[in-house]
Amino acid sequence: MIRKYRSKIINADFIMFKIIIGTLLLLSCSLIAQNKIQGKVTDINNAPVKFSEVLLINKDSIVLKNELTNDLGNFNIETEPGDYSLKIKQRGKIVWHRNVIAIGSVDLGVIKIDAGENLNEVLVKTSKKTFVRKLDRLLFNVENSLSSTGGNAIDVLKVTPGLQVANSGINIIGKNSVTVMTDGRLVRLSGEDLINFLSSIPADNIKSVEVITAPPAKYDAAGNSGIININLKKLNKEEPFNANINSSYEQKTYAAGTIGGNINSQVDRLSIYTNVNYKNGAFKIRENRKYFYPDQLWDEYNNKKENINLLSGRIGMDYKLDSKNELGASYLGSLSKPSNTEIDQTNIYDNQNELTDYYTKTASFKHRKDFFHSYNVHYKNVLDSLGKSISGNIDYLIADQDTDRTFDINSFVNGNSAFYNAFTNGNQNVKITTSNIDVELPYKKLKYNFGGKVSFIDTNNFFNYYDISTGESVLDTKQSNEFKYTENTQAVYFSTESKMDKWEFQIGLRAESTQTKGFSKTLNETNKSKYIKLFPTAYASYNVNDKNQLALNYSRRVGRPSYYMTNPFRTYINDYSYIEGNPFIQPEFNNNIELSHTYNDNLTTSLSFGYLENGKSQVQLLDPITNVSKFTYLNFCDVYSISFDASYTLKKGQWLESYNYANLFYKKTIANAVLDNQIVEMASYYFNSNNTFILNKSKTFFASLDLAYRSPQIINISHMGETFNINAGAKYFLLNKNLQFALNFYDLLRDNKYRAYSYSNGVKSQSNNYADSQFMRFSVLYKFGNSKINVREKKRGNETESNRAN
Repeated sequence: MIRKYRSKIINADFIMFKIIIGTLLLLSCSLIAQNKIQGKVTDINNAPVKFSEVLLINKDSIVLKNELTNDLGNFNIETEPGDYSLKIKQRGKIVWHRNVIAIGSVDLGVIKIDAGENLNEVLVKTSKKTFVRKLDRLLFNVENSLSSTGGNAIDVLKVTPGLQVANSGINIIGKNSVTVMTDGRLVRLSGEDLINFLSSIPADNIKSVEVITAPPAKYDAAGNSGIININLKKLNKEEPFNANINSSYEQKTYAAGTIGGNINSQVDRLSIYTNVNYKNGAFKIRENRKYFYPDQLWDEYNNKKENINLLSGRIGMDYKLDSKNELGASYLGSLSKPSNTEIDQTNIYDNQNELTDYYTKTASFKHRKDFFHSYNVHYKNVLDSLGKSISGNIDYLIADQDTDRTFDINSFVNGNSAFYNAFTNGNQNVKITTSNIDVELPYKKLKYNFGGKVSFIDTNNFFNYYDISTGESVLDTKQSNEFKYTENTQAVYFSTESKMDKWEFQIGLRAESTQTKGFSKTLNETNKSKYIKLFPTAYASYNVNDKNQLALNYSRRVGRPSYYMTNPFRTYINDYSYIEGNPFIQPEFNNNIELSHTYNDNLTTSLSFGYLENGKSQVQLLDPITNVSKFTYLNFCDVYSISFDASYTLKKGQWLESYNYANLFYKKTIANAVLDNQIVEMASYYFNSNNTFILNKSKTFFASLDLAYRSPQIINISHMGETFNINAGAKYFLLNKNLQFALNFYDLLRDNKYRAYSYSNGVKSQSNNYADSQFMRFSVLYKFGNSKINVREKKRGNETESNRAN
């Protein structure tokens, strides 16, 4: 009966999958005929003016169309009937303006302009808010933040309100993990690989970060709690050529330094952007783990020195083929050679707290070589003045990692002594190819979005273990491993949105079909799975009045296992501890509904409910008889959560901008029999305040003070200790703000630590780790450019994702 019921569900999903594809094909033919507005732009000497911007603006002051005049100065704009405003812009200034009624074909004839004339219209520049709360996301304008100056993308995410960053991944406080995008394209990396990749992106190259808690159907369904989109800087329309050089110095336990720069140029139809950065240094990690067995206490200390050697770069171009078509390509890559040395010692105590035995692990050295290469080609075709468009992307990612590790083990446990030397080497190679197409069809009352995507993931892993205790390298086949994993996904989506008086609605549906295959050559074992799942989304908002807005949204998302989680082989940490993958681990699913209220575009409150089913994570299984600790990946729990959030931006005159965020949440985890059917629940809270102070009238001297506190909380079955973090900084500008100095101090109280405990088979384990979070950074940046080149504003056609991350 169960198999029959599941078969019906799969068949129903498959039928719906085909219905959606048919609907998309029908809608792609729904374009309608347009009216035309045309003319020719010349200078006062009747010479054609090419590459001038022609803007078509509706009654709501929204730019519907942005065209360029051709080599003869001509332009031709297609639009629907209506009243519009037509403007012509040169070098960032409006040089001609006229109201136009579009009925049939409108020929404006010859339009003479003089870019040097005095204009009645004045361009007013307003500074962006550092934090902006929107319907489905929080926007963090990194350019306005002092805290992340001189750092990298990880440093930016650490000061983004509501996020929690650790070596294991990135979480939303009170919720679960998220996926990460760069420039709208999902990065299909996770865990330590994701952290390493984001560390290669300098903070000074980041424009903004979007924390999207309720992603529309357009985005991949991966990421249980949403998506983080990192928008990289693009060329400013008023600075067609700019460049900068930057350098920073960090002092933790050890010193580290960075140096880099970028160049951006835009001439006529071509835009080029590039940057390169290098970082070298080290930091220290201190870990303490305790295991409370029935008759013994195992107290483990681990001290690591992590060495950083990282070279990263980015280069890209966009070319405007004509007024409707744009083609672009980009590359983002890095070469990293990190290494670490560590000393690990475990002391064993009896019930009277007397030292009985000891276990030590010394002279451990690990060296890695990491390559990340991400290539993208994108194309966009604008169909009409209302914004109808078709865009496509092809992405290719290569992540290659070589690891060598040498270590000595010297142990004396329960009367048994052992000593041996070992050497391990391995390689992890990940290749991901992704292609997607997106169609946008905005009409007067409705807007349609639909598209499709395919991705192919191929990973190869090998791990060799050599015993070198005798002075010769002897391969231990029992502890060596070779594992291959493939994952293919096909997806289609459809969404529609509408505005009616004070109401705004959006509904969407995404269907994803996934096939996976894991093969262990060492164990001669193959595991396959395939499934089709549907992911609905729905949004509704109501403008009560000019100052109050209500919104309601629902979304269903998935958390797929990462490839390393499915590798069934064991990696031994020491004689009594090892890590093992699980080829049978399944996806987890999250359902979330949220009600929010915004007052005066300044105060936002929200109430959300979440249900995580078939939750997966790495768990630690302790054996009280053998004292063996096993780390593995399991679907082991369901999680229920309730969260109340509030954010408020305070501005005091021209000297203070303060963004304040608070979160009160309750979580309840119900574990299965593998973890003793534990029920763990707790109410927790989090507070964050980011404050920027303007210290002089010329706005060249700034200071910042950021505070963050998180009360004790639970993550799955682990109880996490409280953290309190204070960061302070200052920034000073010289030479017309082209030269800037910044000095920042992080974790002033040295309290940003990982403290946690959990239970397994009645045994309590406890961790207290610290990773050099208290440090000082001094950075210098000098920028220069030329704003007198005849150029146009660069608009990226690529606004979608092409890779996904678990």
